[in-house]
Amino acid sequence: MDILTLGKMNQMAKDTNQALELMANHVYEGLNDICEVQAVQLPILQTAVADGITVIEEAAAGAGGTDMYELPFIMHTSHDSVSNGGCHLQWTVPDETKVVKIELQGGGGSGGPSQCCMIGRGGGTGAYASKMLYADTHFTPGSSVYDFCSGGTTPCSCCTCCTAINACGWCGCPSYANGPGLSGYCANGGTSGWNICSTWCYSCFHPAQNGNCNSQPACACGNFDHQIQGISGTLHESQYCWNDKYSIAGPGSGPFAVSSMTGMDGCRANVGCCVHHSLFPSGGGGTPYAHSSCCWGGWGAGGLVKVTYWK
Repeated sequence: MDILTLGKMNQMAKDTNQALELMANHVYEGLNDICEVQAVQLPILQTAVADGITVIEEAAAGAGGTDMYELPFIMHTSHDSVSNGGCHLQWTVPDETKVVKIELQGGGGSGGPSQCCMIGRGGGTGAYASKMLYADTHFTPGSSVYDFCSGGTTPCSCCTCCTAINACGWCGCPSYANGPGLSGYCANGGTSGWNICSTWCYSCFHPAQNGNCNSQPACACGNFDHQIQGISGTLHESQYCWNDKYSIAGPGSGPFAVSSMTGMDGCRANVGCCVHHSLFPSGGGGTPYAHSSCCWGGWGAGGLVKVTYWK
């Protein structure tokens, strides 16, 4: 490499170093400016965020309240009694209440009656419903009055006939609420089971609802916000043995309902009339195999009412 070329390369290196130094200085100055702006703006941003959170909290408190209160469950405490009549409560909205939530659970339907070679389906569960009410829009704190009624237990299904299809059961009792902002608000009771003569089918299930009540599972009524329909009962048949033939009450629907329940199988019959209780709340009645003159199905469980309010 000649001296002229080497000199040009040295000059280019010096120029590059100067350019890089200039760029570094500009970047440093720019970062300094940004840091200075951030140092000034950060307290402003923190104050704005805190003010925004305060505004949101105040708005939430003004609209819905922050302190939650609950009434005890409105229900009949004698769960294992037939036709207990449910429970009624009249309630005045407390002062300073902002929001009221009313939840209803309908009672369960009775199990289908059975006699001789028959077996009945278990009863269906009641519906669940919920409704939100707001101060000034729906009620006046300190003066508005509401009536709550929880559905009671049903009678036992009972009949004296033994036919191919027998619909002698009781639909579940509804739970309801009346007052400002409500219009026909209720949760209907579950449909009752019905029965057939034994078919000795190969390990099969027979889901069904009693058409004497309605052809669909229990549902809410009136101006509810949300609902969960009740669920049908069924029965299990088998060609093998009587101990594998039993009814099944409908499984629970809604946040308060219980799981399903199986009835007594064909090897545990002749236990007397109207002795097979249901599961509270909202459970459908069970059904035994009855190889005697008794022809009955278990009673449906009662429902309940739940009231929550915020100040």
